[in-house]
Amino acid sequence: MRFIRKYLSTKKGQSLVEMTFGIPMLIGLGFGVIEIGNMINSYLVLTHLTREATNILARQPGVKGSTQWATSVNTDLNAVISKASPVINPTASGARGPNQYKIYYSMIEWNTAPGACDGGPMANGQPDNYRIRRSNTGWTGNVTWQYGSLSRNSNLGNDGECAYLLLPEVKNLSAQGLVLHVIEVFYDYAPSKLTPVEGFIGALAPGIFYRKTVFMDVVG
Repeated sequence: MRFIRKYLSTKKGQSLVEMTFGIPMLIGLGFGVIEIGNMINSYLVLTHLTREATNILARQPGVKGSTQWATSVNTDLNAVISKASPVINPTASGARGPNQYKIYYSMIEWNTAPGACDGGPMANGQPDNYRIRRSNTGWTGNVTWQYGSLSRNSNLGNDGECAYLLLPEVKNLSAQGLVLHVIEVFYDYAPSKLTPVEGFIGALAPGIFYRKTVFMDVVG
């Protein structure tokens, strides 16, 4: 009886119960940290991708629209995209491949054609004629303006539309004849399959990540 009373009064059973409940909570917290870290990493990779790509485009030598220029643009953009692996993986199949992202390259250029946009007077009193260019019409080089297969439309508008409507940076321009380069990335975030909390994190995370960077042409 003395042995039984001693056994019942011990605190080892309480510690065992606390450990039973505490360990799963700690494991779940660790998995959550992994998922949040994966989310932050994806966001940063997309940010660096847009910045590096627009920087390269703004400094791309050669005559815009020429075959040599177009070939260099595509080669450099594909190289930048490949460096974003494994967040963006052009060679993967299924949902983790090109179906997971969409990348748009848009050139914003001065257009003096009749009926051009009027986004408000500029410093020189001329209308704001900057338009979106996302086609190869009139150029000898075949430029690939889109990468990836994710079903998303550009947030800037369509080819030929007034750039100032959805691109506030254009309203701040005070000169004619400038060229802007814009890279947009849409990314269907998918939580890591390495942890059992990916479904919970996926429900809290934004479904589509979007990053955009605008650079002014520096080579003319």
